[in-house]
Amino acid sequence: MDYQKLLIENIKYYRSLLGYTQAQLAEAANVSKSAIGQIESGKNTPSFELQINIANALQIEPHLLLKVRKYPTDDNIPDPMQLVAEMKLLIEKNKKDQDSRID
Repeated sequence: MDYQKLLIENIKYYRSLLGYTQAQLAEAANVSKSAIGQIESGKNTPSFELQINIANALQIEPHLLLKVRKYPTDDNIPDPMQLVAEMKLLIEKNKKDQDSRID
């Protein structure tokens, strides 16, 4: 299994669920935008500490960055922790969207 590719896909996936740009993720993870860009393009692999910072910035458990995302089919039941994390992100994004419309 190509864990770097999986890490990249998951960072992009959870970043998009939050509606974050690379710059917003970088700010939340306390790194430069170019660092996030290099990670997402596969030019750089984040240290363990940076993976933890990225997961915290994405509001997910760190192990989800290296987990294969599965979705329901007739014979496949998804990981409940993954679904809870995704639901939390979508709720937070919707809340932020509503707050920005009020202002």
